[in-house]
Amino acid sequence: MRVVNMAELAGPDWRFVADEIDRPDIEWRFHCATPNNAIERLIRKPRIARYRAAVAAACDARGADALLSHLPVATAAVAEATGWTGASPRHLAISFNFTSLPTGAKLAFMRRALRRVDRFLVYSRAEQQLYPALFGLDPARFDFLHWPMTVPATSGDAPLAQPYICAVGGEARDYATLIAAMRGLPEVPLVIVTRPGVVDAASLPANVHLLHNLPNARFWNVVRHSRLSVVPLRDAETNCGHITLVGSMLLGRAIVATRSSGIADYVADGETARVCDPGDPEALRAAIAEVWNDDGLRGRLAEHGRQFATDVSDSRHMAAYVGRYLAGG
Repeated sequence: MRVVNMAELAGPDWRFVADEIDRPDIEWRFHCATPNNAIERLIRKPRIARYRAAVAAACDARGADALLSHLPVATAAVAEATGWTGASPRHLAISFNFTSLPTGAKLAFMRRALRRVDRFLVYSRAEQQLYPALFGLDPARFDFLHWPMTVPATSGDAPLAQPYICAVGGEARDYATLIAAMRGLPEVPLVIVTRPGVVDAASLPANVHLLHNLPNARFWNVVRHSRLSVVPLRDAETNCGHITLVGSMLLGRAIVATRSSGIADYVADGETARVCDPGDPEALRAAIAEVWNDDGLRGRLAEHGRQFATDVSDSRHMAAYVGRYLAGG
């Protein structure tokens, strides 16, 4: 059995679940969209490396039994390329998730290309309903799995000497509302970790500290040393924040999050998080203050969240799911 795996963001040494699936009969072939020459590093739009990897994977998929692709645009690219190369393996799209939904010509392209994909893996039940309607696909082709991961590795000292809260990540975040909330909590330090351009550094109050592009272990180290982790999402239908939620829970941090259908499978108000409406600085301020000041509540949220993430987001669930798919399930 030959399985071709195409990764959008992971490096060339990433083997996905190949080492966790006990199938000696599988020949794994790996392709990644990491820029590997000066032109690919220089030209980022269009992302040449993605389409180079997609064509290479589609060529490799001729005669393969299964094609695995990660993230939606890469999935559409390699699915379209299989039409050019004549490859026809079963195709599983993993981490099929959007920060912003496609429109116009991009949507038309994806609707056409995604017809060649037979199964999609999403990380919320809301997406199971949303994407079939958007792309004109059978809902039965969409599977749900909680975001799977191990306890994040961390390294380094705390970024601040005093207790603080954190907010990390850059996809579909509403940092403007969070910063507005923090203006009314001058005694509570906040550390934000995101990519450049997401937060206007010139407008930050004195209690908000901004860090950019930390290595993965230092990124999670900010969470590990925090008193609680805040996940402020853009609106009530945002399908982002899963990695931050699960990673924070596994590190034993209490969560304050804004309500969204996309994270309803992860947060239950008063159980695994304190939840408030999006776009409401006063409500977010009150939720942060409550969890910051109430040691008992903070401890309960942290413990319930850790147990929840340990149970439903075990990284072995992904290997089991892919194993079933490769076995014809």
